[in-house]
Amino acid sequence: MATRIIVLCLFAGGIAGCASTPPSSTANLPGTSDCMFQRDLRGWTVLDSSSFIIEASNGKPYLVKLFHPSPDMQTRETLAFQDGDRNGQICSTGDSLMVSGSIPEVVPIRAVRLLSAEEAQQLRAPKKPAV
Repeated sequence: MATRIIVLCLFAGGIAGCASTPPSSTANLPGTSDCMFQRDLRGWTVLDSSSFIIEASNGKPYLVKLFHPSPDMQTRETLAFQDGDRNGQICSTGDSLMVSGSIPEVVPIRAVRLLSAEEAQQLRAPKKPAV
């Protein structure tokens, strides 16, 4: 089993992402808007090509939603974040996911949401096919 690694990056320049996230684009997401400290990130569970749950060292789960899908999210063994304002936190304002590959990409983060244990469990549950 491959070990997954979270790489934390601080950049003075680079892509700063969007200055703010329109409320309507995140209103239907579970959890509450929040930020997470980079030093606390321990692992993740990919939900789909634009969403994943980050596990923090304090046991709190955070939903991260990207502005657009990133191909092959299910097979990524490393995640790297760009901390746009260099405050040590990953938030939905100015921070991005950096995806390595043959053509590296920087995907702005649309939302970071603190989840309850129940919300995280529901999101991780296997989806039942539509009948």
